[in-house]
Amino acid sequence: MEEGFIFEAVSKIVFWSVPLIFLVGLLLMFGSNRYKKLENELDKEVVKPDRLFPRLERNIYKFREWLLQKHVLVGLFFIVSALYFFISLKVYAR
Repeated sequence: MEEGFIFEAVSKIVFWSVPLIFLVGLLLMFGSNRYKKLENELDKEVVKPDRLFPRLERNIYKFREWLLQKHVLVGLFFIVSALYFFISLKVYAR
């Protein structure tokens, strides 16, 4: 009985997060140029304070740069996974 409740709760969470995953995929595919422009504008206006964790911050920026370089591939992955989750949840609901 308890396992069915847990599975039902997880399926509800996944079902409601599918539109968010789909939108993130669309934004990654079509909105990366706008993000780059916004990042450049914010970088000009904000003075960078002393770094607390410079190594961690470099890793975060490396990941962000990789994500922006591969934005089409990652966006397609998000869209395909959102469609897969949606279809699998609809099949399960029958």
